[in-house]
Amino acid sequence: MEPPNPESVLNIATPPGADAYSAELTDRLQQALIAKGDDYQPRTQYLLAKNRPKYTNRLLFESSTYLQQHAHNPVNWYPWGEEAFAAAKALGRPVLLSIGYSTCHWCHVMEEESYDNEETAKIINQGFIAIKVDREVRPDVDEIYMTALHAMGKQGGWPLNVWLTADKQPFFGGTYFPPEDGNGRLGFKQLLLTIQQQYRDNHADIQAFAEKLSTTVKTYIEGNNIAAAESVATIDVLEKLVTEYATHFDMQWGGFKRAPKFPSSLSLNALMHAQLRWPEAATEEMINTTLTKMAQGGMHDQIGGGFHRYSTDAKWLVPHFEKMLYDNALLAQRYTQGWLLTKKPYYQATAKRTLDYVLKEMTSAEGGFYSATDADSLGPHGEMEEGYYFSWTPDELASMLSTQEMALASLLWGINAQGNFEGRSIPTGWTSLDQTTAEQLLAKTGLIPEQAREMESAMRAKLYDARQQRAAPLRDEKQIVEWNGLMISAFAKAGFHFSEPRYLAAAEGAAIFILTKLVKEQRLQRVFHHGSISAEAFLEDYAFFIAALLDLYETTHSPQWLEAAVELQASQDSLYQDTVNGGYFRTSDDHEELLAREKNQSDGAVPSGNSYAVLNLLRLFEFTQNPSYKTFAELTLKSVTPILNQQPTQLAEMMPALDFYHSEIKEVVLIGNGDAAALEPLLTVVKQYWLPNKVLIVTDESDIAEQEKLLPLLGYKKALQGKPTAYVCYNKICELPTQSVSVLTDQLLGGE
Repeated sequence: MEPPNPESVLNIATPPGADAYSAELTDRLQQALIAKGDDYQPRTQYLLAKNRPKYTNRLLFESSTYLQQHAHNPVNWYPWGEEAFAAAKALGRPVLLSIGYSTCHWCHVMEEESYDNEETAKIINQGFIAIKVDREVRPDVDEIYMTALHAMGKQGGWPLNVWLTADKQPFFGGTYFPPEDGNGRLGFKQLLLTIQQQYRDNHADIQAFAEKLSTTVKTYIEGNNIAAAESVATIDVLEKLVTEYATHFDMQWGGFKRAPKFPSSLSLNALMHAQLRWPEAATEEMINTTLTKMAQGGMHDQIGGGFHRYSTDAKWLVPHFEKMLYDNALLAQRYTQGWLLTKKPYYQATAKRTLDYVLKEMTSAEGGFYSATDADSLGPHGEMEEGYYFSWTPDELASMLSTQEMALASLLWGINAQGNFEGRSIPTGWTSLDQTTAEQLLAKTGLIPEQAREMESAMRAKLYDARQQRAAPLRDEKQIVEWNGLMISAFAKAGFHFSEPRYLAAAEGAAIFILTKLVKEQRLQRVFHHGSISAEAFLEDYAFFIAALLDLYETTHSPQWLEAAVELQASQDSLYQDTVNGGYFRTSDDHEELLAREKNQSDGAVPSGNSYAVLNLLRLFEFTQNPSYKTFAELTLKSVTPILNQQPTQLAEMMPALDFYHSEIKEVVLIGNGDAAALEPLLTVVKQYWLPNKVLIVTDESDIAEQEKLLPLLGYKKALQGKPTAYVCYNKICELPTQSVSVLTDQLLGGE
C-alpha cells in the first residue's frame, strides 16, 4: 500500500486537556503515522470507518495490539514506564492505570463509552497521568494491581482500573465503570472528579493508605516465599483433589455445577493422572462427561474448529466468543490424552479440528502462533456485535441448507425456529451416539449414521465458506512465547500419537521461530509482534517453552531440542531460581523493581510456571542423570507441600509433577539400525498409549557415541543382531532387550 500524502497526517492534535506535545514528540508521531499509512488496527478502522484519526498518543509507538487499539483515543495515554511516573511526580498528579487485553469485551465497551469520549478524556488529561498496560505482555504488573484490588475487598476482572500515587502505590480501584451515574452507581466521569478532588484535598491520608495497602500487597504476594517443608507431599493429595472435584462436579454436563463454566476450572490433566494410577468409574465419568459435553456444546466452534473462552451457561452452549491460544493448546492436549485413554474417535477428531483451526487461522508466516481473536465482529448494520461471526439466525440457516440438511441440523445442532439463544443459533456437535440410538433418532431424516456424518461434514464446509464472507473478529497477532510453548507441545504430542507429520512440522517450525527470533544473548524474550520484540521473558515463558522442547525431543527424536532445553534451563535457573526456599520467581533477578516480586504458586487460566518447572526438572534428570535437577525439583515440591496438603485444587497442575516424582519412571530406549521403516513397529507401540511417567529416547546405533554424553541411558545399548531393539527399565531394573512388539507392549504396560 502506498503511504498517504504526508499533508494528511502532519496535524497531530493534542488530546483535549493535555499539555501541548513537544516538537520532538510531534515529529516522532508524524513519522510513525506516515510509516503506518492506512494500516491501523482493525478495530480502530471499523470505528473510524477508515477516516484519519483525530488524535494520536504515545501508544502508537507500542507493538502491543491492545495498546495500538488505544493509540487514537483522546486520552493522553502513556505506556508503563518511568516517563509516566516522572510526569506524575513533576505535576503532582495521581496515576490512572488501566489494564486489559485486546480481546476483552468489556475493555472495548469502556473504551467506546469513556476513553473515546472527549469530555471524559479531558477530565483524565487535566487531572491524571494515564497509563495503559496489556496484561498479556506485563502479567507481573497485572498481578500486583489485581492483588491490590482484592485487598480492597473488590472482585477482580478486566478492564482493571487502579489509581496510584506517583510512587506506584495503589489507593483505589475497580473494573468496569459505566460512563454516567445510574442505578445507585457512580459514573466514571463523576468518579474521576471525586478522586481528583480527594487526592488534592486529602493527599496525606491517601498517601498513608496507599503505603499501608502496598505493604499488604507485598506481604500477600511474597508470603509464599517460605521455608520448604521437611518432606514432599505424598501422592494421597491427588486422591484428595479428586474427592474435592467430585463434590462439585456436574454429572449431567461436566465441569463444575455453576455458570459461567471455564474449561480450565476442572483440571482434566490431574484427573487423567489419577485415572491412570487408580482406575475408578467416578474419575472416568468426570473425564468423559466433561470432554464429551464440552466438545458437543456451542463453546466448541463446530464450524471452524477450536474452543471459545468459556460458556455463559451450564450446558457449554452459549460462549463468550473470544478464542485464546492457550485454551486451545491445553484442550488439544487433553483431547489427545482422552483419545489415548479411551480410543474414542470423537476425542481424536476434536483434537485434530482444534489443531487444524490453529494451523489455518492462528499461525504466522514466521511459524509462531497468534494470541487470540476477539469476541466482537462487525455486524450487518456496521456495529460491533459479540458473537455475530459465529452464530446464525434460523432463517439464515434455512436459506443455505436443504430441507433434509435442516432436519439434520435440528437434530444434531439443536437448531429451532427461535434459535437456541437470543434469536440466534449456535451449532452444537454430533453426539457420538451408539448405533442403535443413532438409528432411532435419525429415522425421521431417512439417513443412517454414516450418511448423517457425511452430510454434517458437508454442512460444516458450507457454513464455513459462508462465514468467510463476514468480517472476521479482530486477531491479536502478538506471539507470546509462553502460549506458543503450550501450543508446540499440543502439536508435538498429537503429531506423534496420531502419526501426523504436518503437526510435527508445525511444532518444529514454531520452536525454530522462537529460538531464532526470541532468544537474545541466551535469554528468552516474551513477545514478537510484526517484527518487533518486546518485554523480557517471565518464568512461564521459560517453563512452557522448555516443556515444549522436551516434548519435541521425545516426538521427533532430534537431540537439538534436548540440547536447547538444557541451555534454557540453565538460563532459567540463573535468573529466576529461589535457591533458599525452592521454586522460581516469576520475574528475573534484574527485572524492573515493582511493589513485590511474585513466586506464582497457584494455577489460573494457564498452569503456574512452577507447576511446569518442576516436571521439566524431573524429566531433565531422567534424560541427563544430572542430580542437581532432581535435587531442586524436590526442594520446590517441598516448598509447595503445605499448599498441596491444604488446598490441592489451588495447584492442580502440579499433580503431574508430583505423580512423576512418586512413580517408577519407565526409561524407554529404542535403538535403530538406520532403517526407519524397520524401527516403526516398535515406535508404533509407544504411540498407542498415554504414558506420562516415562522418558523416550530414540536413536540409531551409529549415533550413540555422539549422544551418550548428553544421554547416559544410551550406555551399553545397541541394535542386537543389527535389528531395531527396545530397552525398558524402571526403578533401576531393566527388562530384557526385545525386538518383539508384543513383548514391548507388556513391558510398557507393566511395572507400575
